[in-house]
Formats: sequence, structure tokens, C-alpha cells
Amino acid sequence: MRALIDFLDLLKPGWQLFQILVMSGLVLYAVYSLVRRFDALLALLVGCILSSMAIVTDWFLFALQTE
Repeated sequence: MRALIDFLDLLKPGWQLFQILVMSGLVLYAVYSLVRRFDALLALLVGCILSSMAIVTDWFLFALQTE
């Protein structure tokens, strides 16, 4: 069981990097859509994605430091 936990801890930074890349793509698409046509709900979505991206980026950096 300990080996499985160690393996999953090893995969955690890669998974967080994948999340950052997916969220970056979503932000770029949403900002592109906002430039074409402003929508308040889409602007709120961009803000939510950016804040969650900041949180995941912080966890990613902390995971790299603890390795």
C-alpha cells in the first residue's frame, strides 16, 4: 500500500501540470470569445477559471518543492 501511495505522490505534479494546461486553453478560448462578443456570464467564467488556475499553480509549485 505504501508503494501505491508513493507512486501516486509521484504522479501528482504531472496531473496538476495537465490541469494547468487545460485551464489555460479554456481561458484563451473564453478570452477570444469575449473579444468577439462581450457576455457577462462568460466574463464571470473567465474569472472563476483564472482563480482556480492560480490555486492549482500554487499547489503545483508546492508539490515540486517538496519532491
